[in-house]
Amino acid sequence: MANLLEDIYKIKVGAVDIDNDPKISAQYSVKTAPTIKFFGINKENPKSFTKEINLKELINFIAEESKNMIFEKLNVKEEEKELKKQKSDVIMLNEKNFEEIVMKSKEPVFI
Repeated sequence: MANLLEDIYKIKVGAVDIDNDPKISAQYSVKTAPTIKFFGINKENPKSFTKEINLKELINFIAEESKNMIFEKLNVKEEEKELKKQKSDVIMLNEKNFEEIVMKSKEPVFI
């Protein structure tokens, strides 16, 4: 699963042994294992995964937090959540590059 998260969301997956590293555990209020924290943009205030640990809930949590990071990076307020016009990183597609950029890509492509 760690490889999948890194490939799709560019998220690194780490683990802390709470018995061997009690300082880290205490700093982030980790009392039991497993505990899942998402260190997004605000590294000082990680988001806690509080639902039952199963694949569906974990993927939903990661997707939601990834979406929130995008909005934070765009400086969009929670209630607005509309894409602002930004300097575009859009790749102009045409007959010459469509096959290579879209069809042969291992990454998802939004068009």
